[in-house]
Amino acid sequence: NFTLKAFLEHRTLTLAEHDHIFRLPRQESYQIFEGLGHRHIIRPVPGRDETRGLSEVEDEIRYEIRPLLVRAVHTHLAGQNIVH
Repeated sequence: NFTLKAFLEHRTLTLAEHDHIFRLPRQESYQIFEGLGHRHIIRPVPGRDETRGLSEVEDEIRYEIRPLLVRAVHTHLAGQNIVH
């Protein structure tokens, strides 16, 4: 949930930025991004090779919450009292 809040606040994140914000090892950030990607909640920011999909999270790639899910994510986090 807090990673989703960070995405709402920053709009996009890289693995390195997530590591820094949450003071996590790279592998933990990778697993969080991978889980969100496999659930189709986040995606690479448009402009990269779209044909590859999100089979693997990559360094130096910016990720964002899928635009159609931003409101749903905000509603979910508000229900958890994480955002207002």
